[in-house]
Amino acid sequence: MRLLLICLLFALFPVSGEAQVAVARYYGNRVAALTLTFDDGLQEHYTEVFPRLRRLGLKASFGIIGSRVGADWKGTPTMTWEQLREMAADGQEITSHGWAHHAVVNLSGEAQRYEVQHNDTVICEHLGCFPRTYFYPGNRKNDVGVDFCSLNRVGTRMFQGSFGSKRDSAWVQRTLDRTLKRGEWTVTMTHGITTGYDAFRDPQLLWKCLEQVAAMQDSLWVATLHDVLAYTAERDALRLDVRRERNGLTVVPHMPLDRLLFHHPLTLVVDGQVREASQKGRRLTLTLRNGRTLLDFDPHGGKVKIRMTVAAKASLPKRGDNLVILTAGQSNSDGRVMNDELPQRIQQNGYRLCQWSYGSGDVSGNGEFEVFWPRMVHTRNPHRWAYDAVVYYEVEQTLKKPFYVIKESLGGTAIDTTCQSTNKMYWSANADFLNGTAAADKGGRSLLKAFTDNIGACIDKQLSKLRGGYDIRVMLWHQGESDRKAPGRYYDNLKAVVGYVRNYLVRKTGDEGYALLPIVCGTFSEKSRGYKKEIVDALYRLQQEDPNFHVVDVSDATLREDNMHFDAAGAELLGMRMYNKLVEIGVINK
Repeated sequence: MRLLLICLLFALFPVSGEAQVAVARYYGNRVAALTLTFDDGLQEHYTEVFPRLRRLGLKASFGIIGSRVGADWKGTPTMTWEQLREMAADGQEITSHGWAHHAVVNLSGEAQRYEVQHNDTVICEHLGCFPRTYFYPGNRKNDVGVDFCSLNRVGTRMFQGSFGSKRDSAWVQRTLDRTLKRGEWTVTMTHGITTGYDAFRDPQLLWKCLEQVAAMQDSLWVATLHDVLAYTAERDALRLDVRRERNGLTVVPHMPLDRLLFHHPLTLVVDGQVREASQKGRRLTLTLRNGRTLLDFDPHGGKVKIRMTVAAKASLPKRGDNLVILTAGQSNSDGRVMNDELPQRIQQNGYRLCQWSYGSGDVSGNGEFEVFWPRMVHTRNPHRWAYDAVVYYEVEQTLKKPFYVIKESLGGTAIDTTCQSTNKMYWSANADFLNGTAAADKGGRSLLKAFTDNIGACIDKQLSKLRGGYDIRVMLWHQGESDRKAPGRYYDNLKAVVGYVRNYLVRKTGDEGYALLPIVCGTFSEKSRGYKKEIVDALYRLQQEDPNFHVVDVSDATLREDNMHFDAAGAELLGMRMYNKLVEIGVINK
């Protein structure tokens, strides 16, 4: 049987615009998950498999056929209820594989009810717990059968890969490598061990696999079908409200699922070091790993109070008069208007005071500044400008002294990794994505890493050495057209990007004020073929919730013939409105 794998779309589900707070993709913030399932309740599962699981500290799921418990089925003995009770007491999952192993696609009415629900009743009577998952006999299912078998359960086994006579050590290694590389959840299905259906040619293959996965538990969550189904369902249904407070955060979980079924603890990932955390007066255990704090919480349990460790005051940089502007986005930030179409005032006067460090995809700013003149990374037509060229010109005319720009932009790039994105480079703040790739300028796919790496290099090489200090006062953002195929996630995705940049600045400088860095974001022309109302709605929702997130409306902007990119008039319109917003919110003082 073919191995069927599920690839979930997100590693982390960000929930805070001011601090990177997220629910881990898998429990314990593991990279991937593995569930070992064993079918038919064979006695070898108790005599051979269970002792090894117990020794290695592993949990697995065993689907039993109620009518065959304690019987000798076609020469293959099965487990007894006493043996099943011992396994259940150890934390192994004992679940249903049907009363008589009849495929639900062939059943209806009373026959279906008896096959499924009678088996549940018998298991509950003998083991004292109701099976909350289901293995489909023959792995045959249809929509009607799935709906019926899912009643009063956290879920059913919808995919699996056979693990028996047809497999070898190379298959095991490929499967584990792929599971970790893709951040997947893999479910194996085993029947016989030494005898019975699909028994191993050499059971040592299974025993070595168990030893191997037991050694991988820092990165691989080896858990029962019930636990992974419950965790992922809770994770996907959860909504968190996060409030930043003087000494930390208050996180309020809203869980719509029935707590009688869905009560697996979730892992919260907090960027930075947490001093202490509690929920309803109960102190939560903290684990610091790779600069992030992990804590498990009850999704039904009310507010989680988090106190952060504050950086030493001596590490705070000196805020000074040297303005720094961050700029990021995709094509309408990168530039699509030829330089000979720059406004006449800019062509006549040029730039003298604006210094910029520019990165784009695999090209890095390397922490170096040069006098600004608009350009983009392009082999044939690099001499193009975007709205920000107008912003910098107006800032220069107002300040009449040097200021600095750090920019990262690349056309056609999305936040959401399920969307098409140039060279498969993304703005995603998804933790698994970030953990699994390098910065775009270092051979990886992360534009955020490239952006923040350059910010850090600029600080270290030049900004920190400026007389009078520096002050990163604002980030300009224009992006979203490439996320139009996942508009429902844009609110969370952009919120996470904003939180990532703010948190990076806090960590890099030790200045907690950067958690409130103003973000100024432009909308899109309603005439654009890339326009998506849900994307714009997400921007305004962020503005409503975050007093330091500001939206600049350019729904009336004109476009080039491609009906996607601003023409000269549209780019100038956005640039002037961006500049006016900087004046309005006090970033620039006239």
